[in-house]
Amino acid sequence: MPFTLEANIVRRPLFKKLAFAIVLLIAFAGMMFATRSGAGLTPDSLTYVNAARQLMQGQPLTEIPTNGKANPYTHFPPLFPVLMAIISTLLRTDPLQAGQYINCLLFGLNALLVALVLHRAGSRIYIVILGVIFMLAADEMIYIHVMVWSEPLFILLMLSGIYFLQRFFQSNKLSDLAISALAVGLSALVRYVGVVFIVAEFVCVLFLARNAWRTQLRLLLLQGVVASTPIAFWSIRNIAISGSASDRQLFFHPLMLSDIVSGMSIIRDIWVFNARPMLVPILTGIILGIFVVVLWQMRQRTGIQERVKAVPSLSFPTIGILFILAYIGFLIFSISFFDASIPVDERILAPAYVLALLVVMPLLPYALEQRKSIARASAIILSVILTSYIVNDIRTFPDWNGRGYAAPKWQLTALFDRIRAIPNDVIIYSDDSKPIYFFVGRAVYDLPRKINRVTSQPNQNYATERSEMRAKLNNGQAVLIDFVQNTLSLASTQDLLQGLSLRVSYTDPTGSIYVDDNMVLIAQPKQIFRMVAKQD
Repeated sequence: MPFTLEANIVRRPLFKKLAFAIVLLIAFAGMMFATRSGAGLTPDSLTYVNAARQLMQGQPLTEIPTNGKANPYTHFPPLFPVLMAIISTLLRTDPLQAGQYINCLLFGLNALLVALVLHRAGSRIYIVILGVIFMLAADEMIYIHVMVWSEPLFILLMLSGIYFLQRFFQSNKLSDLAISALAVGLSALVRYVGVVFIVAEFVCVLFLARNAWRTQLRLLLLQGVVASTPIAFWSIRNIAISGSASDRQLFFHPLMLSDIVSGMSIIRDIWVFNARPMLVPILTGIILGIFVVVLWQMRQRTGIQERVKAVPSLSFPTIGILFILAYIGFLIFSISFFDASIPVDERILAPAYVLALLVVMPLLPYALEQRKSIARASAIILSVILTSYIVNDIRTFPDWNGRGYAAPKWQLTALFDRIRAIPNDVIIYSDDSKPIYFFVGRAVYDLPRKINRVTSQPNQNYATERSEMRAKLNNGQAVLIDFVQNTLSLASTQDLLQGLSLRVSYTDPTGSIYVDDNMVLIAQPKQIFRMVAKQD
């Protein structure tokens, strides 16, 4: 009787809307509290914010200038900067704050979409709740939402595409398929990897939709046109102004063992495993146990059709598995042929985690269908544990070292004041050009590299670039800025600086300014600094 009453309450539309509103409000408030000192910033974040500011000012979209020129904005898709510019205009704020607001809101929206997808897949209410908590409790999920990154918007569009694709298979309405196709199409305008979701959805419609061949052809045509149109227009624009669809070249640089090891360590740590090693064997045992029970129960059935009819939620994992395979496959292909600099980290693997969550969670009620009381008790215990981790992570985020350029040391540094005072005719070389342009407004030259980090191919202009840099440093026409990466101490940079007489003119925890021994910084009134030649 109590369970029947509970089920009746849960099915009421008002209860669902109220529950969704509470989750959204709590998630948004928690993220705003976590980012009360500002959202996290990385080089990619600076590029997004800079592009959004250009849009607001009506300027052409360009990358942050390097080596004295600003290339057309083609390396990243445009949708996230466009959204930041729109929100900034509406709220009359800077895109930096708009990015914070957007991702804080998306933290709750993505959790709600996970709930909707699981509910649409036929999962019981306690599985839906547990899925939401697993979504909110993952350290990496919190991390990508407190940074000004495009991944939260990408995940929102990915989940929206899956949700409306589920609705289409159940309702056979063209509007659901069109919305799903538009969502996955727009995901490619957030991250280029979204193009594989267009293909994955096409395959789902081709093999999972049961229609006459004429109807099937119309559905495939609708999906293909709606989903591919946004990225097609953006690619045409890029080719017209730069000659490349995405600022990438085709070279073979196979996936390294270190990338695989890094990816496996992220999978190990993806939930709440950092500093919580006891959960590794516990959750691993739970997952293995679930699949053992599933396989055993499948053997007891007379056929696959009976299994699917008995447990409707098992019809959904096919979609999730196709999306996961497409995403991981495209990452391997991209790293091997287009961009060797792609890191296999929690940011890159975050969408795969969400997809894996959608595949695994619907299996839980089937594996535990004969132990409903145990399932409910386990869900409650895990929910309490994971909720405590959510609260702790949100509370401690301002102290995380992973905030990038939003960390306190960057806000308090005087390094940018020193850089700002360097005369405009003095060239700046640095291992990281984006923060200098973002915070100071000065275009910077990158240190010459023997190997192109994107293509993993030798830099044919290395000798010329090295000679030019050394000559300018020797003549006092340039300075060198080394950030916390300590690039100058690396063996790969010794060839650049060998034989030069460089000394530190200023240093603090964020970085150092190096000048030739014949140059000095003289402090003028009001702490304005300028570069002058040392007198013999």
